[in-house]
Amino acid sequence: MGEGIFFSVWLGNRDVETGRFNYNIHSLKLGLQKCCNVKPVAFARAFRSRFACSGWPNIKTDYGPQTLMQGWLPLHSRTFEEDVLDLIERFTSTQLIIDELLDHSR
Repeated sequence: MGEGIFFSVWLGNRDVETGRFNYNIHSLKLGLQKCCNVKPVAFARAFRSRFACSGWPNIKTDYGPQTLMQGWLPLHSRTFEEDVLDLIERFTSTQLIIDELLDHSR
């Protein structure tokens, strides 16, 4: 895998036991982008300041520059697929923030 920004959803045995699943937005090797001069720490800070009021459930943003945010949702087998699709839709809406920040660093 190269560099970029991606969204992940996962769960493990412990998550199943506690009845929740996890998700995050992750940036990988942004400093290696040849098309722009991205500073990963500055990018993470700017992303989080714009992302702060977005209303994602149960999130934390106090991570290093690679994990832009991480959250969790209750795990319900009947609604799991719908819950994940909703999160994916939310992620696609962050495209404007991501594109603006990347464009600014060109």
